[in-house]
Amino acid sequence: LLNLRILEARGGTGDQAKALAEYASKTGAPLIVASHHTRAGMKKWFQGSFCESLSLASEVPLLVVPPGYRAKRTDTSILFPTDFSEASLAAFEEVLDVARASDLGITIYHRAEFPVFVGEDLVYTATREIALIEEETIRMNIKRMHELATRARRIGVRVKTLFDKRRGGRPSRAVLAEAKRGYAAVAMAAHNGLVGRVLMGSTSRAVLRESPCPVWIVRTRTANRPKKSKKDLQTIARENLPTLRALDSYLT
Repeated sequence: LLNLRILEARGGTGDQAKALAEYASKTGAPLIVASHHTRAGMKKWFQGSFCESLSLASEVPLLVVPPGYRAKRTDTSILFPTDFSEASLAAFEEVLDVARASDLGITIYHRAEFPVFVGEDLVYTATREIALIEEETIRMNIKRMHELATRARRIGVRVKTLFDKRRGGRPSRAVLAEAKRGYAAVAMAAHNGLVGRVLMGSTSRAVLRESPCPVWIVRTRTANRPKKSKKDLQTIARENLPTLRALDSYLT
């Protein structure tokens, strides 16, 4: 019943991941499913991860299943952490399609980012300008979250929103803590280019390593999308005018 093929790749972890990614793309595979090995201590930092390398190299969506994972009937939602970037919004459309087809709900999760901090523990500078930037950022992101939720409800997908305003700690810790509550999967957008590699080196990589449930790296091709028109950019500028003015006042 299965068309089984064995692909042998030589070299290091990066070379092997690249070979599999190229094979999947060449054969038109719709998805790569892989499992990682649990590492602890220094090995986790100094040994390359095949799945992490694959998440950077592959143009095909990737589903990483943690070792020993067993699906539960109570896990009926997809956790979707978002930073409201273009890649994340594009990924949300794909997550919607899967959720609707699989009768799964979606929990939209956003961890608020604050403009001024020192070190890992947040040290907040309570100036009028910074406070205004923070308030405007939170307001805009709550609005974006509600827009995504409305989009899901219109097509019949169950949706829940979580806006995390806690200060301090790493975003990846917050996502992992929420993932432990019980989800079918964590869906995260894969960003293209150098920025994508930086992002995968922080929050996404930590979630990929330690998530208690499968992690779906949603590959989107935002680089091939047409650039925004001048009118679109003007609209964006008007929407963010209070933030820009406050930032300009603070810097000067």
